[in-house]
Amino acid sequence: MYPGKPLITKVIMSALTFILILACELGNGLMFAVIARFKSLRTIQNILIANLCLVDFLSAVIAFTMYMIYTVLEAGWFRGKALGILTCGFDRLFATLNLLSMLVILVNKYLAISYGFKYLAWKTKTNAVICISLVWFVSIISTVSSLILLSDINLGDAHVIHYRTEIFKQGKLFVAATRAFFVSFAVILSCLTARAIQMEKKKVPNYVLMNLCATQAVARLKQDLKAIKTIFITIAAYLFCHIPVVVFATIGLQEVNQAQMWFAFIAWYCAYFSSAVNPIIYYTRLPRVRCAVKQFLKDPFG
Repeated sequence: MYPGKPLITKVIMSALTFILILACELGNGLMFAVIARFKSLRTIQNILIANLCLVDFLSAVIAFTMYMIYTVLEAGWFRGKALGILTCGFDRLFATLNLLSMLVILVNKYLAISYGFKYLAWKTKTNAVICISLVWFVSIISTVSSLILLSDINLGDAHVIHYRTEIFKQGKLFVAATRAFFVSFAVILSCLTARAIQMEKKKVPNYVLMNLCATQAVARLKQDLKAIKTIFITIAAYLFCHIPVVVFATIGLQEVNQAQMWFAFIAWYCAYFSSAVNPIIYYTRLPRVRCAVKQFLKDPFG
């Protein structure tokens, strides 16, 4: 059994959660609207970023709100097998979408640096949309498949928290495998991208010998390097924000006292906080997006 939270604890946690939900919705919604509004920003890279913003926005609207209902407010009516599996399903879906979306952005820059004009000739907005559709399809299929394996769990009319605890125990392998795949693939891509960047740097002197525009080549390489750094910062922020929840899951605390309740809340809060950090990273790292945001705020319907 889990002890109920004191009223003051519920009020503080609810306020913090509401602020986070609002920040995620406003930040990611603004970024998505800006990219959709200005045609000059609809590059392949920004389209992929817009998809990540959409994922974070929906995650705040659905997953974060559910979290506040069943964990923070401890709504007594939020119980039963269907809601237990549904809440876990949304958590897994948005986590998978988030991870795959970041990997796709990283893959896009790796291919752009490695294959240059060959990749530029192949990549189109249509192909970007197809790629995003595949990300959603794979995420939905993998999530549904993992939930089917949990269909034998039956705790009757127990509260969602009890169902989630049992589901987490049985689904640790899925969660661990997903994170391990993401980290491994990201490390491999990072190494390949670093190697591709070094090779491109070696080619720059040859452009001068071939009477090509070395200035443009260097400028394009610097732009790609900045984009890569932005992606790495986004991934690093995501991993850093998930450290507390990994520690909480590893320790296996059961929230039997106020200290453990707050530790659990802070752990999950940090994990969700990564969705609020992404728009800040885009705003500070992408000058064109920053200018577009200012223009959009001045005249949103122009």
